[in-house]
Amino acid sequence: MTFAEKEHMLYLRLDNAVSMQKEAHDKALQLMVELNTLRTASEKIAEIYSTSAPKYLEFWEENQETIEAISVMLRENTQKTILAIADALKEEKSAIVCQSETREELEKAESEENARRQAEADKKAAEEKAALAEKVAEIKALREKCEKYQLENREILEKFSDEELARIFNGIGPSTFPDWMREALDDLHPSLRCVALIHDVENELSDGTKEGFKASNKRFRKNGNKVAKAEFSWYNPRRYAVMLNAATYSWLCQHCGWEYWAHKEARKWK
Repeated sequence: MTFAEKEHMLYLRLDNAVSMQKEAHDKALQLMVELNTLRTASEKIAEIYSTSAPKYLEFWEENQETIEAISVMLRENTQKTILAIADALKEEKSAIVCQSETREELEKAESEENARRQAEADKKAAEEKAALAEKVAEIKALREKCEKYQLENREILEKFSDEELARIFNGIGPSTFPDWMREALDDLHPSLRCVALIHDVENELSDGTKEGFKASNKRFRKNGNKVAKAEFSWYNPRRYAVMLNAATYSWLCQHCGWEYWAHKEARKWK
C-alpha cells in the first residue's frame, strides 16, 4: 500500500469516527432532554397527588391502579433513558479513542513518509555529490591534457573553477543533441573530450557573433587534430579516425549549435 492510499484510508476512518462521535453526542443530548421531561412529569404527578388527594380522595381511590401504573411506567422509562444515555456516552468515548488512535497512525505514517523522502533526498544528494566529485576529477585530468597538448585557447579554462567547469561541460556534440547521444559520442571518442571542454567554455562565454561562432567550431577541428597526432602515431588508423571525427563534430556544431551560441537562455547547466 502506498503512502497516499494509506493516508486516504486513515482520513476516511477519522471522518467516520468524527461522525460517530457527533451522532453519539447528539443522541445523548436528546436522551437527556427526554429524561428531563420524564422527571418533570413524575414530579408533576407527585405534586398533584400530594396536593389534591385530600380533596379528590374518592377519585384517587377509584383510579389508584391507573395512577400507580403511570408512575411505574415513568420510573421504568427514566431508568431506560439513563441506561441509554450511558450507552451513548460510551459510544462517544469509543469514537474519541478511535479518533485519537487514527491521528496517531496518521502522524506515524507521515513521519515514516517524511523519513523515507528525506532518505531518498540524502541518497540523491550523495549520488550527485559523488558524480560531481568524479566529474571534477575528470576536469582536472582534462585541464592537464589541454596543457600537455598545448591546445589552442586553453587559457580560457582559467576563468572557471573545476566545480564550475564540471557544470558547464556537457561532452562532445552540440547542446541540441540528447544526453544519451553525447554520452555515446564521449564513449566512442574519449580523446576529444579535452577539446570539447574548451569548446563548451567558449560557448559559455559566447560573444553572440557569427565570426566568433565560426572560429570556435574551426578551433574544435584544429585542436582535435592536435590531440590525434599527439596520442596516435602516423601509422595508427585511430589517428585518422579521431581527425575525421573532429572534422565531423566541428561541422555538426557549425550547423546545429548556433542557438546555444547565440542565446544564453539555452544553457542547460544553469
